[in-house]
Amino acid sequence: MIVNSGVVRDPVHPEMYFIDGVVESVVLMLTGERAVMTSSVRPPTPGGSSLHPLGLARDYRTKYFIPSMQREIADKVREILDSRFDVVLEGPASPSPKYRDRVAHLHVELDVQ
Repeated sequence: MIVNSGVVRDPVHPEMYFIDGVVESVVLMLTGERAVMTSSVRPPTPGGSSLHPLGLARDYRTKYFIPSMQREIADKVREILDSRFDVVLEGPASPSPKYRDRVAHLHVELDVQ
């Protein structure tokens, strides 16, 4: 896993490391490239509702892959993880209009409630 400079990786829930392994394996298997973590623990964003501030979410770069590959990566990660994890493809390739105006990335979070 390549981690962008400045990304704060810890403290996070231990299962976030499992997510890293799943994303790294899927991206490598489907593209031959290493996965890139672009965000982890960070302050809340205005209007945002993600679990990044609690160490329960991470983002991974997808913008350099064609839209169909972005969707395939998200689908495969979702298939491997259980229902406690939310896998959201954000950016123009997102199947949800709610997320299409964002920079392309894969957002994965753990719902521990």
